[in-house]
Amino acid sequence: MAATDRADEATFRAEVRGWLEDNLVGEFAALKGLGGPGREHEAHEERVVRALRDAGIAFEISNRYRPHPRIVRRAAEAGVRLSLGSDGHSREQVADVAHPLALARSLGVRDEDLYDPTRHGSRTGAFE
Repeated sequence: MAATDRADEATFRAEVRGWLEDNLVGEFAALKGLGGPGREHEAHEERVVRALRDAGIAFEISNRYRPHPRIVRRAAEAGVRLSLGSDGHSREQVADVAHPLALARSLGVRDEDLYDPTRHGSRTGAFE
């Protein structure tokens, strides 16, 4: 039976919340108590952003696999440098970074704060 079919959806949600409190263990234990739908991702986002920041790795705003603005904002606020990517697989798609750039600008990211391998270096050595 779907949750929407339940006569008392609040009771159902309480049952699920209780089950999650009792059964989330290991790396998922950090999700306990984060609330209902829409907030479960926060612990994972924080972990990803922290790992990127600590490793000095840029977060790519991809035009093909578009990240949610929330995680992009979280990364920018944590000091993670952002890169723009088209992930183009056709002539029309290659170098199309209009959406990633618009997203970065909408979050207040300045052009000089975007990752530039010629200024910030590259682990591949291609820009040395």
